[in-house]
Amino acid sequence: MRLRAVLFSVMAVGAMQACGGDDDAPPDPGSGGTTGTQTTGTNGGSTASGGSASGGSAGSGTTASGGSAGEGTGGTATTGGEAGMGGGAGEGGAPVDPEVARGEYLVNVVSVCTDCHTPRNPDGSPDLDNFLAGVECFIDADPADDEVGCLSSRNLTNHATGLMNRSDDEIKNMFLEGVRPNGNALHPVMPYWSYGNMSDEDADAIVAYLRTVPGVEHRLPANQAPFTSPDEPAARVDLDLVPEPETGDPNYESAMRGRYLAAQAGPCLECHTPETEPGTAEPRDLSRAFAGGNMFARDALGLPPIFPETIYTSNLTSDETGLADWTAEDIVRVLKEGVTPEDKPVCPPMPVGPMGAFARLTDEDALDIANYLLTLPPIENEVPICEITAP
Repeated sequence: MRLRAVLFSVMAVGAMQACGGDDDAPPDPGSGGTTGTQTTGTNGGSTASGGSASGGSAGSGTTASGGSAGEGTGGTATTGGEAGMGGGAGEGGAPVDPEVARGEYLVNVVSVCTDCHTPRNPDGSPDLDNFLAGVECFIDADPADDEVGCLSSRNLTNHATGLMNRSDDEIKNMFLEGVRPNGNALHPVMPYWSYGNMSDEDADAIVAYLRTVPGVEHRLPANQAPFTSPDEPAARVDLDLVPEPETGDPNYESAMRGRYLAAQAGPCLECHTPETEPGTAEPRDLSRAFAGGNMFARDALGLPPIFPETIYTSNLTSDETGLADWTAEDIVRVLKEGVTPEDKPVCPPMPVGPMGAFARLTDEDALDIANYLLTLPPIENEVPICEITAP
C-alpha cells in the first residue's frame, strides 16, 4: 500500500512538471544526461516547505546569461538571481534573445522543470548552486531497500554530465517523444506523452534556454525498479480527446490559448486527469480529463504533519464537485496567489503563488488558463479537500 501511494504521487504530478526522464546507467562525460521526472518526491521539497518553486523572488535582475533584465513578472534566473520577463540586456549589454527568454519562461514557470531538477536545501529552499543539476533519488518508492525504488531527476545543465554533449534533436526526442539517445524509452513518470504536443517553436525555445544554463558537474545513478525503462514509450496524448471550447464562446480565443498552456506546454492535464492502470499505453484516462482525484502521499512530498496523509488533485471541470461556482478571477487568484475563493491556502504540490512558479505566469496566460478551465464539460467527482491543521 505504501508503495502504491508513492507511485500515485510520482505518476500524478504536474504541478509540476517539465523536462524529466529515466536512465539505464549513470551518465558519463561522453554521453551526457537525460531529462528527469515531473513530480515532487522525498527529496524534492515543496513550495510549502520553504522557498520558491522557481527558486527566487519576483522583480528584475539577472538573466540566464548574467546580464540585467527588463521589467516583467519576475522570478528566478539560472544563476540564482532574479529574472524579469520583459527583455533587457544580456551578457556584455547584448539584447536578450527572445527565444531564450521564451524558453526560460517555459522551463521555470509554465512547465515547472525547476521543481524536479533543482535540489533543495535543508530548509526547503532551492539549492541555486546546483540549479537544474538534477536530484539524486528524487523519488524513493521503497526507502527501506537500497536496491529498489529510487528515481533521480536528471542533470539539465550545460555540462558533460548533463546535456552539453546532446544534440538539439536528442534533447527534444527525450522530452517530446520519450526516447533516449541510446534508443531506450523513458519511464512515463516523465510526461513526454503530454509535452509532445507542444509547438515546435516552444520545444526549440526550451532547448535554446537549456543551452544557457551554467554547467554543473553532477553524475546521477541509474534508476531502479519500478522506474527502469519500459519496452516502449507511452502513447502521446490524442488532442482530439482533450476538451475544446465551443467556437461560440465569447472567450474562445483566450480559452484555446489556455488549452495549450494547460494540456500541452503545462502540467494541468497530467496532474488533474485520473491515471489509467499501470502498464496501460495511455497514462491518463482522457474520458475524465481534468476531473482530478489523483493522490499524493504527504510523506513522499516531504511535507510536515500539518497536511493530511494523502492530498488529492482537484476536480477542475464545471461540475458542482469542481469549479461550477468559480469565476475566472477566482482561478487566476489561485494560480498567482495560492488562495481559494474561501481564502484558504492551496496545498502542495501545486506550484502556485506567491512563492510558487505559477506566480510568474503573465496576467494574460493566467486568464487564458482560467477561461479554458471554465469551458470544461462537467464530470462528477467528489474530491477530498486538503485541509491544513494548526501545528
